[in-house]
Amino acid sequence: MEVYKTLVCQKSLLSPIRRLPVELLTEVFKLVGTGPISFKTDLLEVDFEKEDAQKQRWARERLFGSGFTLTWVCYRWRQHALALPELWSSFSFGSIGQEDSPVAIAFLKECIRRSGNRTPLDICIDLDSIRCPAWHDSAQLGVIAVLAEHAEGLRNFECCVDRIGALDGLYHILVLQESVKRSITRNTRNTPFTFLPHLESLTLVFDFDVKNLRDPSLTSPALKIFSALPRLHTLEMTCLRATDAIDVSSLKMLKTQYYVGDTVAYLLERCPNLESLTVQSVLNSPFPDPPTSSPTFSHVNLINLRVTAIDEDFASNAWKSLRLPKLEHLLVAVNASRANRYFFPNANREDPISDLKKMLLRSECTLSTVTFLRINILLAVANWFFDGLKRNPDSKESDFMIEEGFIKW
Repeated sequence: MEVYKTLVCQKSLLSPIRRLPVELLTEVFKLVGTGPISFKTDLLEVDFEKEDAQKQRWARERLFGSGFTLTWVCYRWRQHALALPELWSSFSFGSIGQEDSPVAIAFLKECIRRSGNRTPLDICIDLDSIRCPAWHDSAQLGVIAVLAEHAEGLRNFECCVDRIGALDGLYHILVLQESVKRSITRNTRNTPFTFLPHLESLTLVFDFDVKNLRDPSLTSPALKIFSALPRLHTLEMTCLRATDAIDVSSLKMLKTQYYVGDTVAYLLERCPNLESLTVQSVLNSPFPDPPTSSPTFSHVNLINLRVTAIDEDFASNAWKSLRLPKLEHLLVAVNASRANRYFFPNANREDPISDLKKMLLRSECTLSTVTFLRINILLAVANWFFDGLKRNPDSKESDFMIEEGFIKW
């Protein structure tokens, strides 16, 4: 048996992979290691027949991702993988148990160390999964402290929290760090802080109650973290308010479940470079929007518009004072669960469908694709919506569709 093991070991030394040049091996590793690495702990199944059934027990930590797999093959591969910052610059973690919190923080620090000082970081963190009351705050604070230390290196940041105020600690640490830097450099200029100068993509997912638009948690100081984002081109948020101090001036793509504001025109005026907008619903704000710079605002860069849930709560004048002359692709999903005639174009009151169509006619845009999804809406209403819209002569009939269904967010 020992002789056989020796022969197998000797044979592996002759493997063609060992003759592969380092440059090619590097490219192979980069292709294999495209996905993020992650740290997770799995909750063991509870046996309700035992007395300790109510005590949650957590499994041992588990490391996922091709970056770790490559380091477990052999010594040569491990050394080579550790020397590639690209394998360690994209990572995520969540479902952190009490016993695993120190290990998770160590994991985060080690990944950042391996990624080097100049490699942009792509981080996805589920702070909402840290829910045990006894250690909830301390575990989050440990993660947030590491994030604050390396905030300037963030390129893509995805964060899931139970409330936006969970990031208040991050804001206060960042303010302290920047204040210390300015004190050391004797910078006395009263300019706004830029906490995330290299951030390109931001995703913020948090709980939001549409029935409580005056919720004080929505005015959390944490939003000031994102008040200066010179490179941000992609933003996805559960709720975006007209009064939020988020820098959207460089956005190319915006996706929000709820926009709380009187008009979309004010939002688009803040996003002059926006090319794609996806919004589930527009809700009237309890606080009035500031006026736009002109009575009718024309946005000349928006090409793609998706409105995925027009219902009875949708703001009736959301598209007032807006023109989209370059719009090419439109998706509209309408759900009238209470009364079809609410959306019927001959109704006496203003409705969001008529308001949207008026905006399209006012824009004089040439549409290449239009999809109209309906639930509890008369087909006649959908056909009326299409009447008068200017179509691209190169478009096919199948590019203009009326279907029954809805969009899952």
